[in-house]
Amino acid sequence: MARNFTLGALVTRCRERSDMEAGGLIDDTEFKGYISTVYAELHELLSQSGLRFFESIQTITSVTDNGDGGGYIALPADYLGTIGVDYQYSTNERRELREIMAQERNLYGGSNAGEAYAYAIVGANLILYPKPASSQTYKHHYNPMPTDLSASADATVVDVVVPAGEDFVIWGVVRMALAKEESDTSMAERSFERARMRIEEAAQLRAITSPRRRIVDDEQMLYDPADFYPWRR
Repeated sequence: MARNFTLGALVTRCRERSDMEAGGLIDDTEFKGYISTVYAELHELLSQSGLRFFESIQTITSVTDNGDGGGYIALPADYLGTIGVDYQYSTNERRELREIMAQERNLYGGSNAGEAYAYAIVGANLILYPKPASSQTYKHHYNPMPTDLSASADATVVDVVVPAGEDFVIWGVVRMALAKEESDTSMAERSFERARMRIEEAAQLRAITSPRRRIVDDEQMLYDPADFYPWRR
């Protein structure tokens, strides 16, 4: 599934397309910085697609009382954005928590410790509402930050995920390199934008037929949101 290259190989390809194989104003370290910047944009673009390319899981077994009926958990150091939170009530069964809005922050005020039914992201913390008992287990599914590649070794493996990701990273770097040399960047800009469009299309390939998303309601019943009477299915 992976589309992997070493960082050193990406530097070489960026040099080749920039016509800087013999050197120039930009050394390998600076090229790595450019690659890191563009790769972070690729990571963000794929994360925004809503599909789960980079997902990580934070396991939560205890929380700290936040004083208004909820419980604080520090977000992971590499946290970018939340996909969802589940209560694992048995080995192979989980219940999804709902995200609570800012205006609902006092909904569970004064609740006793029990099962959590909702969550919110506040500052550097995940809050579960109401505050759950410490013996319970919750799974926080989240997208991590992209790795900073600027000081990484040449042998570092970089996953560009899809074929268009390679062109996105390389042409994104080339436009930056040519701009520094005050050369024409128009071809690099066009190639970069074509790669962006290819990525937006490729991001949907995990659902080839592009079906409507299924929704899980309170009764754990799957239904099509386009149907007015889901119980007739």
